[in-house]
Amino acid sequence: MDKDLGSRLKSRGQSRPATIGTTFRDRNVHNSGSSSKLASKIPSGTSSSSSSRRTQPSSGLGKSSKTADIPNPNADPEEVKRIYDHFHLLGMPREITLDVFDRLFNSGPGKQGEKLKDTLRLLSERLVGRQEAARARSVIARAREEHAALKASRPPSKLKAPSVVTVPRHNASDADLGALLEDPMKVALARRETAYHGLASAKKEYEGVRHEMQTLDAKKRQLEKKSENKRRILLLMSVLEKRETARLRRLGAQGMGKLIRDLRQQADIAMKNFLEAVSNSGPFEVQEISRRAALQRRKAEVFRYKYSTEALANLHAHHIRCSRSDKGSASPNAEDVGKRLGDVLSRLWPSDDPRGMEKMKAKLIEVARQTAEKRTIYRENAAKRANEIQQRIEDKERRVQENINRAVALGWLCEEYIDVISTFRSETAQALSVMLEGERKRVHGYVDVLLARILSQSQSTPATMPGFEEKVGEIMGSSKVSVWKDVRALAERVAESEDMVRKIKPVEAREEDKWEFEKVLNVSAERNRKLLERKAKKADYGFDVAKDIRALLDGCRKLKSSKFTASE
Repeated sequence: MDKDLGSRLKSRGQSRPATIGTTFRDRNVHNSGSSSKLASKIPSGTSSSSSSRRTQPSSGLGKSSKTADIPNPNADPEEVKRIYDHFHLLGMPREITLDVFDRLFNSGPGKQGEKLKDTLRLLSERLVGRQEAARARSVIARAREEHAALKASRPPSKLKAPSVVTVPRHNASDADLGALLEDPMKVALARRETAYHGLASAKKEYEGVRHEMQTLDAKKRQLEKKSENKRRILLLMSVLEKRETARLRRLGAQGMGKLIRDLRQQADIAMKNFLEAVSNSGPFEVQEISRRAALQRRKAEVFRYKYSTEALANLHAHHIRCSRSDKGSASPNAEDVGKRLGDVLSRLWPSDDPRGMEKMKAKLIEVARQTAEKRTIYRENAAKRANEIQQRIEDKERRVQENINRAVALGWLCEEYIDVISTFRSETAQALSVMLEGERKRVHGYVDVLLARILSQSQSTPATMPGFEEKVGEIMGSSKVSVWKDVRALAERVAESEDMVRKIKPVEAREEDKWEFEKVLNVSAERNRKLLERKAKKADYGFDVAKDIRALLDGCRKLKSSKFTASE
C-alpha cells in the first residue's frame, strides 16, 4: 500500500510543478483525496532531488511561453485583470486602479518590461495569502496524522525495508515522503505554525471587537448622560407643573383672566361716573380743569416748540425791518442806490439813450422785487381758508378736552388700584408668604429623594434583553459580533436572484419536454415515496426498540429496589 501511495505521489509530482501558489489557487483542491495532493505541498528542504524538481518550473517562468506567444508588446487584458484581482484579494491598496496597474504591467517594451511582467506573474502564482497558506499547512498536518495513524495501525513490512534503503538518492521521493510524514518534529512544527496563524487572526479579530466595544461604551456613556439630564428636566417640569396648578387653584377656576375682566369693568364704571360728574358740574369747573391740563401740557411740550418760536421771532423782526425800509424809501440812501445802479449800467452798457437806460433800470428793479418775493418765507393766508382753519382748531380743542377728561378718569382709577394693591400687600401678601413657606418646607429634598429612587431603580434593573443584532445573528446561525455584513450579503444575494428571475424570459415548453418532465417527476415521486416508506419502517422499529429499552430499565429498577430491601 505504501508503494502504491509513493508511486501515485511521484507521478503526481512529476505531472504538475510543486508550488503552493499554483496548487491552492483552485478552491476545489480540498475536495479530492489528501494523499494525491501531498507531492505539490512538501517543503523544499526535505531532499535535494525534490528541490531540484521544484526549481525547474520557477526558472522557466523567467522566459514563459505566455510572453513568447503574444505578438504585440502589451499583455492580454484578461491576464492583467486576473493578476489585478488576485493582488486585490491579497490586500493591495484600493487607490491603485486597473488602469494604473495595466500601465505598470506594460510599462517597458524591452527586456526590463518582460522581466517585470514575469515577476508580477510569478508573484501572482506564488503569493496565496495567509488563509490559503494556513489551509495548506492544515492539510499537510492532517495528512501526516492520517499517515502516522495508518502506519501505526498495521504491522511493519519487512519486505519494504531493503527496497527503501537500496533506492538511489535521485529517485528517493517515496522514502523522503515517508520520512516527512513519519517525522513527529515536523508534524509538531507544522501544527505550531498553524496555531500561530490562527492565534494572529484571532488577535486581530479581538482587537477589532475590542475597538468596537470601546466605541459602543463611549456611546453608552453619552446616552446615559443624556438620559440623566432628561430625567432631571422632566422632574423639574413636573414640580413646576404642580406649583402652577396650585397657583391657579388659589386664584380660582378662571384664574388671571377673571381679575383682568374685573379691572376692565371697574375702569368702565369709573369713566361713566367721571363723565356724569363733568356733565353735572358747571362750566367754570370744567374751564378750571381744562386750564390746569393745558398748563401741564405746555410745560411738558415747551422744549418741543422751542425752534418754532425762534423762527417766528426772526420772521417778525425781518418784517419790521422791511416795513421800516419801505417807509424810509425817500431817504438819501435811495438816491445813492439809484445813482450807483446807473453808474453800473453805464459801465456795463455804454449808450447815449437815456430812455433805454431808464427802461433797463426799471426792468432790473422789477426782477429784484420778484426774486425777493419768492425768497420770502411768510405767506399771507387767503380769506377762503380761514373757515377751514377755524374748524380744525375747534376739532383739536374738542379732542384735547376729551383727552383731559380721560386723563382725569384714569387718575381716579389709578388711585383705586393703588388702594387695592396696598390692601393686597398689607393683608393678602402675608398670608400667601406663610403658605409658600410651608409649601417650600414640605417639598424640601423632594428632588433628591426622587433622584436617589431613580438611581436605585436603574442600578437594580435586570440584565438587558438581547438586542436586534443578537437576535438576527441567532436566526442566521452566525457567531460574529457584528452581523450586518452577513445580512447585507444575504440581502444582496436575494436581490440578485430576484432580479435574475425577473430578467429570465419564460420559454414555452414543448410536448416532448413536458413528457420528459412528467416522467422525471413520476420517477422522483416514486423514489420519494419508497424513501418515506423506509423511513417510516425505521421509525417504527426505533419505537419498538425504545419500548424494549424502557421495559428493560423498569426491570433493572425493580431488581435494584428488591436487592436494596433484601440487604436491609
